[in-house]
Amino acid sequence: MLSGARTLASTLLLLIGGPCTLGACVLPQEDRVLNFPPLRNRPPRIMEELNVKPDNRVIEIPVNVDPCPRLEFGFFAEDPDVDDTLNVRWFIDYHVLQNLGVAEQTLSPSGKPVRDDTGSYTVDLAGALTEPEARLQLVGTHVVEAILFDGRLGPQRKPLPRTPAIDGGVENPSYAVSYAWVVQTMRSCPLP
Repeated sequence: MLSGARTLASTLLLLIGGPCTLGACVLPQEDRVLNFPPLRNRPPRIMEELNVKPDNRVIEIPVNVDPCPRLEFGFFAEDPDVDDTLNVRWFIDYHVLQNLGVAEQTLSPSGKPVRDDTGSYTVDLAGALTEPEARLQLVGTHVVEAILFDGRLGPQRKPLPRTPAIDGGVENPSYAVSYAWVVQTMRSCPLP
């Protein structure tokens, strides 16, 4: 009696599952993608492990140093998007209401993620400097900052998207990363 129920269950399973299995063979098997989504931008980075100079993030200009030093800042940059042009904008004592950088440079594509050009900025404290570089000659604590970006910077140094989000899509972003040094000036440079 039990075998009759099993046979009936097996027959019903075959009748229900058979057409589903056979239908899979009849459906076309499309294995190619017709429209690839556009490549998304990836962020660059400042390579802290490759000779950032100065390597000490706090630079002290002591009272007894003569002549006033020449400060050199620099870093290597990496971007997995090897064809992107990178920009570096340098700031001293950045303030939102005074949004001017002291220098800007371009790191050209090199065909590899790590750029051949380096981000670099030099200021000679013994020379006659104008604002905002002249702030580094005054007694106090100052911040020298590098912003590395792969697009455009908007207000308050915010990266602007490469392509906006249209028709409910997702914007293709640009990126900005920063690295900062603290300069503690213990005496005026040059001496009056």
